[in-house]
Amino acid sequence: MNSNSAPNYAALIKVNEDYPNPPIWLSPGNQIYSTQHGLGEVIGTMGNQLVAIFQREPQPVSLNWISAIESQELMPSDNAKARNNKSNGNERSLSGSGFEEIALGLAENIVYTETIPASDGELYSLPDDLPIALSNALKAVGIEQIYSHQLESLQALRQGKDICILTPTASGKTWCFNIPILESCLTSNATALYLYPLKALATDQIDKLRSLVAILPEDTPVKVGVMTGDISVLERKRLFVPEPPQILGISPDLLHYQLYAVRAKDGEGFRTFLRRLRYVVVDESHTYQAGFAANFANLMRRLRLAVDSVGGNSSRLQWVFSSATIGNPVQVALRFSGREATPERLQLVDKSGAKSAGRTIVCLKPSTTANPDAAKVILYLLQQNLSGICFCNNRSAVKNLLSLIKQEATRQGCPHLADAVAIFYGSLKSDRRQDIISQVKAGRIKAILSTSSLEAGIDIPALDWCLVRGWPGSLMSFRQRIGRAGRGNNPGLVIFLPVSQSPLDNYYTGNPKLLLHGAAESSEFNANYPVLLGKHLMAAAVESGIPLHRLSHYFGEKAGAIASALMDQNQLYVSRNGQLWGRGYPHREINLRGNAISTVKLIDSSTGEEFEETNLDIAYREVFPGAIYSVQNGDGEIVKYRATELEVEERRAVLTPIDPNSPTFTIPETDLEVKQLELLAEPKTIALSIPGAELKLSLGWGEIKTLVTGYKLCVKQYELSCTRSSCRSYHQPLSGKFCPTCGSKLKRIELVTVVDEVDFRLPYCTQYKTPVVKVEVNSVATNVICREVQHLKTKIQREMPEIPPVYAALWEASPATIALHSIGHQIIFAVPLVILSSSLDLNYLVVEQSETVGYFYDAVADGNGCSEAVFHQFGKFARSAAALARNCSCEAGCPKCLYMHSCLQDNQSLNKQIGLSLLEAVGE
Repeated sequence: MNSNSAPNYAALIKVNEDYPNPPIWLSPGNQIYSTQHGLGEVIGTMGNQLVAIFQREPQPVSLNWISAIESQELMPSDNAKARNNKSNGNERSLSGSGFEEIALGLAENIVYTETIPASDGELYSLPDDLPIALSNALKAVGIEQIYSHQLESLQALRQGKDICILTPTASGKTWCFNIPILESCLTSNATALYLYPLKALATDQIDKLRSLVAILPEDTPVKVGVMTGDISVLERKRLFVPEPPQILGISPDLLHYQLYAVRAKDGEGFRTFLRRLRYVVVDESHTYQAGFAANFANLMRRLRLAVDSVGGNSSRLQWVFSSATIGNPVQVALRFSGREATPERLQLVDKSGAKSAGRTIVCLKPSTTANPDAAKVILYLLQQNLSGICFCNNRSAVKNLLSLIKQEATRQGCPHLADAVAIFYGSLKSDRRQDIISQVKAGRIKAILSTSSLEAGIDIPALDWCLVRGWPGSLMSFRQRIGRAGRGNNPGLVIFLPVSQSPLDNYYTGNPKLLLHGAAESSEFNANYPVLLGKHLMAAAVESGIPLHRLSHYFGEKAGAIASALMDQNQLYVSRNGQLWGRGYPHREINLRGNAISTVKLIDSSTGEEFEETNLDIAYREVFPGAIYSVQNGDGEIVKYRATELEVEERRAVLTPIDPNSPTFTIPETDLEVKQLELLAEPKTIALSIPGAELKLSLGWGEIKTLVTGYKLCVKQYELSCTRSSCRSYHQPLSGKFCPTCGSKLKRIELVTVVDEVDFRLPYCTQYKTPVVKVEVNSVATNVICREVQHLKTKIQREMPEIPPVYAALWEASPATIALHSIGHQIIFAVPLVILSSSLDLNYLVVEQSETVGYFYDAVADGNGCSEAVFHQFGKFARSAAALARNCSCEAGCPKCLYMHSCLQDNQSLNKQIGLSLLEAVGE
């Protein structure tokens, strides 16, 4: 207002009314709490206006204290703490954590908190006998002392041992092997191979190592190289000229192809590297699971063979395994290194001496509106000037969350906060990924919304908090994610926001102590499955040749029979000197991480430039013609496109920019088809313990098709609505504070309206062939299952006032579906108990057509042995699964015995008791 304008006397007359005296706790200087502004101090009151200064607001705030007290938005600070204590009893556990005010802001939704106290660490001076050049370089980067576990690792490697490092995230595991390996490089011509499962991790870690090496004197150089998919073939070859690097960082995927250069004419540099190879470092070893682990184990067999074939000595190799979270680290290390027969060579380093700033974990109530709630939590944390990371389980959730944060920030009057938020996922261009990390380290980006791409390894010291939106699928992943916060000198805050629609999320909300104290999952895999082992034998025979008399030494006892079969097929042959050799380029037939992956370039039609690259299966779901696709540009703004062409043969998609404020988006319509093409064995009938009841199994060679059949065009609104599912106004746009129908408090959520549905003339399809087991029950068994379900329903209705959610499936699905779906899950959980494979190696689907049937099928093309084992050893699987379910303390199912993160049918139609009844009938 212009200071020279006349006062509005009419307005003064309107306010000439009596106001009640403010309560004593609003006296100047008293501490207060506002649900919107946080903790503050009263400056004074004027009529119905309160003026206060709040810790997170730069200027004094004026508000109507009468209405704020009535709506419980304003209260004494002691009352706020009492309310928090009353609602969840967790306030005391946050005392002294530094996050008390944040806990007050989240009080109504907190179900559990735990604070891990800070620790001082156990430090030792750098050993006097380190090379002077290395010691000086370490001191130059601020390392004048090392932790006890780093010293233990140094001493073990000096003694020629292998080591397995199992200490918490941010404990300095990298220096456990960097220091002794650099020492060896400075005192000999030894080389080291660093294997990283993620290219972002490889780039980050090698860049740090190069920074240290750059400080070394010119007369003591150490050449460090890195090979990722972002580095051209020409640059990779130049790494080995004129001399190979002494330390080479590489992904296992690239090493698989690089081994083909063992016999190449221009491969002398690589052969020299292998000949001198002394150390093999497997970083983040917990990431090797199921089929990936089986392929990796065979890749390590080929590496040892390659070393010996060029004149090196694989028995002198020293192996380093590094991980923060895995249930069987020693077993995995011995299998990867091929040293199961000499376990004494491996030293486990699992007692951390690292300093820790402490970490506070807050578990919230399961949310029916996870993204809107996550957006509010993130903005709340940004208002406290705290930086952090939010993990989501897929790219669409990450992008949607960014859009909501921008809308909510604008609504709250703080749009600048959203400008400091960036999204991160694997298919971003390399320079964009590096730019985001640089901006985080510089403090320009305060919050990252990420998929699992930033789950491991990359150190971003500035992060104060980590929000885990939705259960990531395993305790290993959860603990890797929360390790991103509190990595420096400041304590970290972890918030777990469960999604109410997920049984797994609900389980961990009810059992939150398991998040930190439950046993991490073990890694199980079958490296000797004939198809998989045969592929690696062919690759090894081409790249190195295999001495026939040492075939079992490198590839195990089963390799001989498989090699013989490959010779009968003319895939292998034996030379006069007793070497097995191969033909062609079999490497193309091996995909270490599972099924074959093709990439698609995304092209901006307005510029003709490629702005992203993604996998073909993702392209089918996200950039089909008509799809709305969003990205974040370098300025932090959301850019939206409509896909106009998806050229599968050319591996490119063309997208046209549209209005970035458009509320439209698309949802792909997908389907999964499992079909048996031919039988691999005679079907067999299993008589159940109930007279006349039978279960039929058929093992066949099958085809698995994932189809995108069309899409829905939708409009999204961010509006107030009622979230009470039983209300007539549920998810309808409303105004005001309370629902006019049921009186519940309104909540701002995403409201989605479908405006069009499109069917493709021909669906987009990805497919692979693999063994499949079809499971059927006869009519007698079906009738017995129906009676069992009815009996359980009657018991629940008699004993419980209302139906618990864990039993809802009994009323929502057919008895046969519940039984078949439940035993499918229960048998998958039993896989590692029966055979040397992982539960992740086997999938299962229930199909309801003319009759209800279940299908077990291997998770990778050409199989991994799981389906065949289920068919041939079904009784053993059933007994193990039944024992697992019986011995589990849960009532109706949990992530240990029934619910699977990978379930293709969203963990619906499941019941522990019904599945157990059928399993016990099989096992008797």
